Amino acid sequence: MTKEAALALVSENPYTGSANQIIHLSIGIHQASLELDRHTFREFREQSGIGDKVFSKLKVIGKTMSDLNQEQIDEASRFLPDSYSTIHVLSSLTAKELITGIKKKSFDRNISIRTAKEYVKQIKFPRLAGKIIENKLKDNIFLISMPSDRKLTEEQSKSFKLSLELICSPYGAALEETNSGTTTSLKQKDRAEREVFWRGVLEKEISIEWFEQTNDDIKKQFNIKSIEELRTGPLRSFTGFLMCAGGGREVFWDKFAKGYVAKLNLEQEMTGNRTQRHNIKRRLDEVLEKRTELAVWHNAMLKSSGFLLR
Repeated sequence: MTKEAALALVSENPYTGSANQIIHLSIGIHQASLELDRHTFREFREQSGIGDKVFSKLKVIGKTMSDLNQEQIDEASRFLPDSYSTIHVLSSLTAKELITGIKKKSFDRNISIRTAKEYVKQIKFPRLAGKIIENKLKDNIFLISMPSDRKLTEEQSKSFKLSLELICSPYGAALEETNSGTTTSLKQKDRAEREVFWRGVLEKEISIEWFEQTNDDIKKQFNIKSIEELRTGPLRSFTGFLMCAGGGREVFWDKFAKGYVAKLNLEQEMTGNRTQRHNIKRRLDEVLEKRTELAVWHNAMLKSSGFLLR
């Protein structure tokens, strides 16, 4: 590629144009960076009329797009938004991750830059994207009371509150209104909500129809007579039953991975043992770290339920 050809490409494909123009311009810039000598490429960059920050983003886009074949480039041109900034964010994915997202319709031409960043984070750092909301629970230390027949004026109440806040601050304590929920009730409420949610997911993934079709010998082997016994039974029996019914470990992950993750979450919320809850969480993290697609699904479930940290 010559400098003149590269400049012509800039003229024909404005970076403010369509996705197709942005992609072809970016591929050209990346190609020029490889084929032109350093001095000529610097001249091209200066004469292109494109600002340094934008030029750098286009070069990143071009590097990712250059790893696609022509058919995939055409597909990307049809499905990516007409925004170099958003395409630049998505270009932090590998070519394979990008084209997989397009084929699965994980995003479309209307995707915003904010949503694109969330999607990339979900793919690149699935565990970080899946943090569950945990209330900052506190212990009550003192209860301040006064005779019910003694009423403070609004001004006195404000002054009293300010004085208490000044006292609390050096100790890292916080002053809250008397209608704040207690630590125990908040924990119970949060865990109960998550338990109901994951029970519903488990019922969908491990259906009664599937259980009824399972070989009776396997049911006798594990002494499981109903779908409810399977869903609520020990994790070891649950896993063993699914492996035997499915035909082995590899089939287990293909068929029952989502059900297994739902079971782990359910067990985590149901147990009252802190150590056991920690061990289940550690196992869940291990599973999601090894299986990106499963982690993405897990995050999507959390987001749809409102449990995903935004």
